[in-house]
Amino acid sequence: MALICREVVEQIEETVWEPVEEWVERREKKCKKKKCKKWCLCCNKWFCWIETFLEKVITWVAKQVTKLVVRAVCQIVHDVLVAVIDTIVAAANIVFDILRILWNAITLDWQDLKDAWKDLLADLVDLGPLLVKWLRLAVAVWTFGIPYILGYLRDAVNEYRLRNYIRDKLDKHYADNSECLEAIKDKIHLDHGPFGLEFDATSVRTFVDSRTGPSGGPPTLLAMHQGGQLDLYELTGLNVGNVLDRPRVEGYLIEGELPIDNEDIDEYIASGGMGPHFKVFAFDRSAETQKITVAKDKGRQVGLKLQWERTTVEVEGVTRLNVPSVNLGTSRNEFLTNVIGRATDGSDVCRLAAAGVFNMTHTDGRNPFGWTSTFMPTSPVSGLLHRDRRPAEFMKYVLIHECGHYFSLAHEGHDGLDKIMFSPVENSWWSWNLILEFLVWSGEPRFTLDDGKKVWDFLIDTIPYCIIEGCDERPQPNPTVIT
Repeated sequence: MALICREVVEQIEETVWEPVEEWVERREKKCKKKKCKKWCLCCNKWFCWIETFLEKVITWVAKQVTKLVVRAVCQIVHDVLVAVIDTIVAAANIVFDILRILWNAITLDWQDLKDAWKDLLADLVDLGPLLVKWLRLAVAVWTFGIPYILGYLRDAVNEYRLRNYIRDKLDKHYADNSECLEAIKDKIHLDHGPFGLEFDATSVRTFVDSRTGPSGGPPTLLAMHQGGQLDLYELTGLNVGNVLDRPRVEGYLIEGELPIDNEDIDEYIASGGMGPHFKVFAFDRSAETQKITVAKDKGRQVGLKLQWERTTVEVEGVTRLNVPSVNLGTSRNEFLTNVIGRATDGSDVCRLAAAGVFNMTHTDGRNPFGWTSTFMPTSPVSGLLHRDRRPAEFMKYVLIHECGHYFSLAHEGHDGLDKIMFSPVENSWWSWNLILEFLVWSGEPRFTLDDGKKVWDFLIDTIPYCIIEGCDERPQPNPTVIT
């Protein structure tokens, strides 16, 4: 479901239906307080109960019909517009790539010719998700919109079941504290209103500065380029390296924030790093926006409303541009604490931190898309790393995948590309729900109901003080020793 459609439904639920449901609840409470008229066997209470019951039924039916219609219409319009716009952009990119190939063949610019071929291949790969979008729209038209209705019904049932699970768990956890219990239920809109826990999060984009370096020595970027540890032309996106394993890079000159070109890098190298002053980010702001939008939308499926802030952090050196041994806690936590500023004692666990990095390396030599440190009293440093690459339609789910790990979710039991917690290393790409999910249900990967339950197990059992302040004491975990 598109985030904008979800937010429209939530706004209607908060401004229209929540007050109505609260009014019905007040009426129900008045029925309980009425004195029984014994001469008619408490008929006054019975009539009141029947009246409020009918009000609840009518309210519930009207609410569900309104949500269904608004969501289905909004989603159909959104999906059609996105498919049309994506098709136009894809066609324009492919035409541009072909023109570049022809021009470079005429001018004998072999490097740019090779890059143009790589861009064309990458743009052709991007057509895969686009074709799936059009197929799903075709199925929806052929079945008169039934997939959108089925998708709404499934989400409504899953949310109802998740709310009940959370309610039971909260009732047990706060059995001796009714005040906190009611405060939490009100905060997350458990009984009525737009359901979900607002959880603070910070997105950090790392960047490098062309002038940063040791005192009296050449800038670090220049030294790394000359030492063969990186290629400045590829780092800035001027030359294409790997066809797919490359980020949507953002680089610009400090003066005027103008785009970097080959002449700028030539001059920078020739001047010993004293030429044009520029910055390069791990990925551009539009890529960050896409990932955050998906995280906001998909987080609702497990009862989380992630509230994102954005910032940037400069990095320097080989181990900062390519985080080594990211699967080992010592290396990952060193980056999280010393670069991103995460607390060694876990005191900042109630604010998720997501660091967008240039690259990372596993001890087996591969380059994962992301990695997360999940809070545990025995290992309290928390936070996640993620990177960008193509195709963008696949990579936009990496951030919310790592957010799932932040809240204790694992890869186990997530076979199928239709699962957000799917891992290409640990899981099979196939599941029996795969085709139905992409052509009928939602057209996108999603969290399962069990994922939502496990997230709330973690919230209530491990970090309940992040749900609401003052009801649970914060533990005193041993700080992680960072070397």
